[in-house]
Amino acid sequence: MKVLWFSITPVATGDTREGCWINAQTALISQFCPDISLSIAYQANQSDKRIVDGVTGYAMKPEYPGLRGKIAKALHDPNAEWRAIRPSVLTVIEDVRPDLICCFGSEWPFGLVSSEVKVPVVIHMQGHWGSYLKEWRKVESDSQLFRFLHYNPFRMLKTLVRHHFEHLSVQREVQIMKQNRFYLGRTNWDKQLVEQYSPGANYFHCEEAIRSVIVNASKHWQPQEGRMQLVTISSASELKGNGFILKTARLLKQRGVDFVWKVAGRKEIFHKFECYTGIHHDEVNVELLGLIDAPTIVELLSSSTAYVHTAIIDNSPNSLCEAQLMGCPVVTTHVGGIPQLVTEGQTGLFVPYDDPEALASCLIHLSNDVELQRHLSAQEKAMAHHRHDGASIAQRLHEIYDNIIDTYNNT
Repeated sequence: MKVLWFSITPVATGDTREGCWINAQTALISQFCPDISLSIAYQANQSDKRIVDGVTGYAMKPEYPGLRGKIAKALHDPNAEWRAIRPSVLTVIEDVRPDLICCFGSEWPFGLVSSEVKVPVVIHMQGHWGSYLKEWRKVESDSQLFRFLHYNPFRMLKTLVRHHFEHLSVQREVQIMKQNRFYLGRTNWDKQLVEQYSPGANYFHCEEAIRSVIVNASKHWQPQEGRMQLVTISSASELKGNGFILKTARLLKQRGVDFVWKVAGRKEIFHKFECYTGIHHDEVNVELLGLIDAPTIVELLSSSTAYVHTAIIDNSPNSLCEAQLMGCPVVTTHVGGIPQLVTEGQTGLFVPYDDPEALASCLIHLSNDVELQRHLSAQEKAMAHHRHDGASIAQRLHEIYDNIIDTYNNT
């Protein structure tokens, strides 16, 4: 069986560093599915083709010809994005001649190819741009005062242009979801979105791989004595609850709690929320780590009181799953697909989004209850290792691919 993946993230590049979860999924296919010939195409700054560990990788460079193309690229025009990458997508398909195509993410343009090929195309759901955008607009609304105080005409024009192209991106995602017949997901939220936009489509459930450095870590969480250490690991994007962290940290400090909150992610984005909230991280015991690697994640999760996931909206965050695998007690917001990852009081604790009082109280209670920490750790670790079992995931993927090909060929 020849399978072709399209991903926005570089995969099968020959880079020996641990990459995203798709790299982990690739390793499972290579290990457990020898009859699958896997190729992966991804967007890059230059075109290239290479074979790494039996997987063929295609780097695709989008082409934006002329002044009009350069302007469209600068404005992130989603329609121009597809025109720029489409020739490379079709060239790769012609070279691979796959039995099945899998496009990672409904928010990216690759799913549009299903109307141009006579091959089954499955969309592997990653999130939903339309839903994320609604939540981001709420963040913008909360920061109205900040934007008013720093008002200038250029900022207003830039915001209006961005909103226009974001709207076009939502329209493209709706088009992709309406025209595709096959979907793969891992949460009830995924399934509900598919039923909303593509009623009658074929939906398949499958868990996702986690990086081997985390799955095979020799070090695991143990109860911590003394100062409470909290950890949050993400990209620190606008939807990860940066302001929520700052407001909760301020409450913890006001209550006299001895703590440190280590936050991994892009510092420049986090700093914007210091302006929005008027709270500086140094003043409320928040330590910004920047982007960190997998071995550092293992060290943090094994030595922290709790992993805190403060996202406004999320589907199946790998950082949360990694914390559960390590046995680090999880406290998370009840949003998106997360309720399928956490059972309240068993494999984690829920708090409402943007309720600093509730989160602060929950963290204080958890830090004072070592038995609850041990219970959450044991339950979530057992559950997560079952959920992310590599052989089971690979077998399920193979079954799904076979099912899709058979269904497509018989209709």
